[in-house]
Amino acid sequence: MDQKKPDMMRADKDSEIERDAVYFHATLHAHRSLGAKGFLILMIFLSLVLGVVSIYFWILGAWPIIGFAGLDLLAIWWAFHINYRDGRVQEKILLTQKTLTLTKIPVKGKSQTFDFNPYWARLITEEREEEGMTRLCLTSHGKSLEIGPFLNPPDRKSLAEALQAALFSLKQPSIS
Repeated sequence: MDQKKPDMMRADKDSEIERDAVYFHATLHAHRSLGAKGFLILMIFLSLVLGVVSIYFWILGAWPIIGFAGLDLLAIWWAFHINYRDGRVQEKILLTQKTLTLTKIPVKGKSQTFDFNPYWARLITEEREEEGMTRLCLTSHGKSLEIGPFLNPPDRKSLAEALQAALFSLKQPSIS
């Protein structure tokens, strides 16, 4: 009788692990095509071009151009700084037998976690013919939450297809 108890306990643990199996896991982040090295090269190139143009105008007597060229360079640097900062936004999606969890991690502030029942969760998409998939939302019990607003349309469509397939797989009864 003592031997049956460990077997029963092992079976309970196996079924619990099976229920907690991960059906889908993704970490979403915005794509930035210009890396740090490319940005450095761009800023050096712009500095050289604006420096040459500024010196030329200074020789002609239009010395205030130097200040405006500096402001232009500062504005470009600031725009890229904001762009790279916003690119650190992340979303994590985890689908298990028990829950569908979406965690939004902003650049500043506290991350937010949203839990959905995977059997009630549905994906709602909005598509435009000329643009592709413009919006992807997770909906359950009358509440809706947008997923990956920073993704481009092909990536959004790929995510929707993969997550929909995982939800479908989870909802199918297992035949043993």
